[in-house]
Amino acid sequence: MRKLACIKLLELAIFIWSVLCYDRINLEKEVILVEHKRILTLTQGALIAALAYVGFQFLRIDIPVGAERTAIHLGNTMVVLGALLLGGWGGFAGALGLTLADLTSGYVTTAPKTFILKLIIGLVTLAISRKLFHIEKEPSMKSQARIALFSSIAALGLNVVLDPLFGYFYKTYLFGIPQDLSAALAKISSVTTLVNAAASTVAVVILWPALFRALAKTDKLPFGEIQEDLRLDPREIARDVRVKVLHVFSFHPPPVRRRSF
Repeated sequence: MRKLACIKLLELAIFIWSVLCYDRINLEKEVILVEHKRILTLTQGALIAALAYVGFQFLRIDIPVGAERTAIHLGNTMVVLGALLLGGWGGFAGALGLTLADLTSGYVTTAPKTFILKLIIGLVTLAISRKLFHIEKEPSMKSQARIALFSSIAALGLNVVLDPLFGYFYKTYLFGIPQDLSAALAKISSVTTLVNAAASTVAVVILWPALFRALAKTDKLPFGEIQEDLRLDPREIARDVRVKVLHVFSFHPPPVRRRSF
């Protein structure tokens, strides 16, 4: 009876402690998970920016046009993929990576234009894929691929229109280039932008399923919020401790080992 009373008193003390402290435990657990998610998001954004940088810096074909030059590259692919996976943060990271690539590869004068246009690509991709079609809620890979394809065509198609138009006013009014020359450069830019859009759309359709499956297998898929139940029930804590206490204070004799002769 004394042993049972001690066990009950210990259970009561543990239960009272868990009731008083479980809010603090839950808060600490939530903070840890939020910090982990924040670090993971920052890391994924940095990876998107780095891949966008590589896509332009090392996977491009320069086309000289008089004193100017344009390029065919795959940097836009990572802007679209970043927006599909990480939302606005991914699109921003891709735009930042391409801007850094401009600053370090002889396209310094077009860096501000690049950041604005690539950010628009990311925002359009975000609006269509997540806000309009809710790609994160689609269970089928085929449905997700269709949404990714449509988002890529819309965002990169808009860029085909905006890039030469923005470039025309950018060169004419900011750098003082004659209008005829700016118009000719805009026409050439529209062709290269169209080629970039087609190549990037194909790359997105190819890379999206593989990237999605890889992230899903490692539980690093950034879709949605944390689904885990963060609340700790004090009754569950007391029940678990009770089992351990009974196991410790149990006086059942150990199993007898028989010698084999």
